[in-house]
Amino acid sequence: ITSAASYLTNYSFIDTAEKGIPYLQNGVTLEFFKDANCTDKIATWTEADGKFNVSYTSNDDGYVMSIVMTEPGLSEINTSKAVYAGYSDCTLRITYSAQLDKSANYGDNGNTNDIVLTWKRTNSSYYDTLVDDCHVYVFGLDLTKKFSDGKGDLSKVEFCLQNDAD
Repeated sequence: ITSAASYLTNYSFIDTAEKGIPYLQNGVTLEFFKDANCTDKIATWTEADGKFNVSYTSNDDGYVMSIVMTEPGLSEINTSKAVYAGYSDCTLRITYSAQLDKSANYGDNGNTNDIVLTWKRTNSSYYDTLVDDCHVYVFGLDLTKKFSDGKGDLSKVEFCLQNDAD
């Protein structure tokens, strides 16, 4: 983003989660960082700031969350002086919450979660896209305590789960 000729006129994300991972609505946060490790923060935006809009849809296959930058958001991305020119070469971290439900896939198959970034610049008549995906893995434990004499008090049974470091 070096001049008005390369300003972003569209910047949006489509996040698609497989059935079993519904989004918890109204909790999206966008954070901009000067570095790829997300340690040098420039700005934090919430939905209440009006710099982006979020919408949610669902169908039989899963859930879709759309994040679209508004004019005030695009203006800040394009013209901020927090770095050299706009938010050029910055890292954007999107934080949101989702909740696993009973239809989630448990085990090694995992649950898909794909995202598509779409952007357009003032000097271009086409849209660019960047696609990424991840898998959310869910595992469960089913523990049953059995007393050898059959007379134990189950109300006093406690399980403590820990990893090797604990």
